[in-house]
Amino acid sequence: INIQFGHDKNMIGSGYRSMILSDWSSPYLFLKMTTKLGRFQYTNLWCSMLHNEAGQVKDSTALKKYAAIHHLSINLAKNFSLGIFEAEIFNRGNNGFDLNYLNPIIFYRYLESYLGSADNAMLGVDLRWNFLKHFGFYSQFMLDEFKTSEYFGKKGSWAKKFGFQAGLKYVDALGIKNLDLQAELNLARPFTYSHEVGLNSYTHYEQPLAHPLGANFWEVVSLLRYQPSRRLTIYGTFIRSKHGIDNDARNWGGNISRSYEDNRVRNEGNVIGQGTPINVSFADLRLSYMLKHNLFIDGRLMMRRQESPVEAQQLSTNSATFGIRLNIPYRQQAF
Repeated sequence: INIQFGHDKNMIGSGYRSMILSDWSSPYLFLKMTTKLGRFQYTNLWCSMLHNEAGQVKDSTALKKYAAIHHLSINLAKNFSLGIFEAEIFNRGNNGFDLNYLNPIIFYRYLESYLGSADNAMLGVDLRWNFLKHFGFYSQFMLDEFKTSEYFGKKGSWAKKFGFQAGLKYVDALGIKNLDLQAELNLARPFTYSHEVGLNSYTHYEQPLAHPLGANFWEVVSLLRYQPSRRLTIYGTFIRSKHGIDNDARNWGGNISRSYEDNRVRNEGNVIGQGTPINVSFADLRLSYMLKHNLFIDGRLMMRRQESPVEAQQLSTNSATFGIRLNIPYRQQAF
């Protein structure tokens, strides 16, 4: 049993991104308990988070909300693992944390119904499969609300809210030692991670707790890592994405901090990328050379193109940087 208490980020998943919990947002206060027993690993995570309302007065105190999360992972074989994820975002005003959510075992969805509350509940599954010595497949599926009438009875219903990830890793690709390749697909339907009460959205400090684009998007990520010598490492990143945003007062489902009842455009016929589309191409090449132990010289070239029918959303960025690192990791911002 391992217990951690602090102010930091957490991530669940095997991919470059995570559709259930990522380390993208700002740090937050948390208590984490991880229990390992044979093939099972069970994680309980309780968090205190902040929410900034639109139009909130500058320097005013942010509203508090809380998250209760657990993740059960099972190693079904030496090369295959399956996980079950559940999260609850809630607030009780001035009453603080609801002690009912300290229960580390039962399904929170049942507890939510027992309490008669309308908290934001999410369920998810993830898996990882390593095969043929050089390949690793991983996937995540996150379900935000499930109503059979909406999923199967109405085409493109706004309530059909889910996120999905699928990725493949190729180690020592093409027989070349230390050449690693990775490809990943991420997507989330409109209104996913949002809630009837904006305060209960799956966000912290106006930043998504899962994918940095929030919802109403698809994204393809390609990664390359090659270490031709002990001291030199080459990193390559290419990302292509499409994200539908709200460019007027209407709610197209891309802003997850916004209540899904706030001026929703339509109840049916919703598709990924609706609203004002933002198409982004991102390319990044970095060379890192280790002069001495944990002393690195980094050189980087980055290109980003953002295209949209709205002229104000058309952006282009090119940069070349050089840096020196001593005993700290490199943190890439790629979106």
